[in-house]
Amino acid sequence: DNGISKNTAKRAALYIGILAFALVLLLFLGAGQASADEVTSDITVDTTWTSGGVYNISADVTVVDGVTLEIQNNVTVMFNGTYYLLVEGTMYVNGTADQPVVFTNNASLGYGGGIEYADGSSGSISYADISHVLYAVNIKNATIPCSNLLIDDALNYALYFDFFNVQQDVVLSLMDITITNSGTALYANNDNGTLDINLVR
Repeated sequence: DNGISKNTAKRAALYIGILAFALVLLLFLGAGQASADEVTSDITVDTTWTSGGVYNISADVTVVDGVTLEIQNNVTVMFNGTYYLLVEGTMYVNGTADQPVVFTNNASLGYGGGIEYADGSSGSISYADISHVLYAVNIKNATIPCSNLLIDDALNYALYFDFFNVQQDVVLSLMDITITNSGTALYANNDNGTLDINLVR
């Protein structure tokens, strides 16, 4: 009886040890995976998308006038369909050389939408990788500094600038931008004024 009890106790201790190890392993693996935040409504208060986060855009989302969205380095923005991130207020995309902001799409849903800055909006885009979208960056009547962008596979336009309705002289400065496999790399139009484009590599 003593021998059976000892063997049973040893076996139970072994099983408990294995279960404890499996639990710790699951917790460790889960901690390394960022859970995605679903974004399905307009951004109506100042907001920061924090480094390491994944943000799924599953509807047209507007950064409303008077509100600022900051996107930190090492953020992934996933377009789940042909939805746009529309900026009427301010949006700063603050990637870094080793940890850019990634904008892409859910491949199973076809091409994603893209980024659009509306008339009168503000902000900047720096160190971003943008791929598999309809329009990568679409800017209307706003001067948004763009630098250190890698744009691949934009179905329609990679960079689209349109200035209209008011008399204005526009200077665009585009620095360190690489565009591949896109329908049109750069479109720029000014209906009523001069348009100068400075390309810096």
